[in-house]
Amino acid sequence: MRSSSRREACTARPTFRASTWGSSPRVLTRLAEKPLKLFGANAINKLSQIALPGIGKNCVVLGAQIEGVQGAIFLRKRGKNVTVLEDLDTVGEGLPPRYKSRSLKWLRENDVETITGVEYRSIDKRGITYVKDGEERYLKADSILVFKSPGSGLSLYDQLKDLAPEVYPIGACQGPGSTLMVDAVGQGRAVALKL
Repeated sequence: MRSSSRREACTARPTFRASTWGSSPRVLTRLAEKPLKLFGANAINKLSQIALPGIGKNCVVLGAQIEGVQGAIFLRKRGKNVTVLEDLDTVGEGLPPRYKSRSLKWLRENDVETITGVEYRSIDKRGITYVKDGEERYLKADSILVFKSPGSGLSLYDQLKDLAPEVYPIGACQGPGSTLMVDAVGQGRAVALKL
């Protein structure tokens, strides 16, 4: 499982290898330039609705604040089954008030379960074990993605590194200079190329 971006996005595939992208912002801009010119932003958006390489059908999103809510909506709109786990008791922090109620309502109406106040226990090839209200529970997942706030630092990475075979810190958790999505994408790509 991997930690990432401004939204420490983390992908854990069934083999729990990180699937992330990257390079420097300039290199990324050049890499994105041709597909964007050739297809356009709308076409690329539509293509992501057809295929998201490395992301399974059943996804667990770790984090239910602005990053996790946006990530869960993105995945659900692309046909993924999504469950959101959050260690805090709050949901949607950071979302502007007028969007927060609409976003949370959308998640409920589109069968995205949000479970708060959990403690992450372990991750294996089939899913994640967590504790809620003193009861240990297991949730099957093809992919586990982490969307935590930039202020999280390496604390989440430190919690997860012993739970899965591979964990790589990517994006804002690495501190200043890595807070933009483009930074995370570049760092993620660098990790993916090593795999």
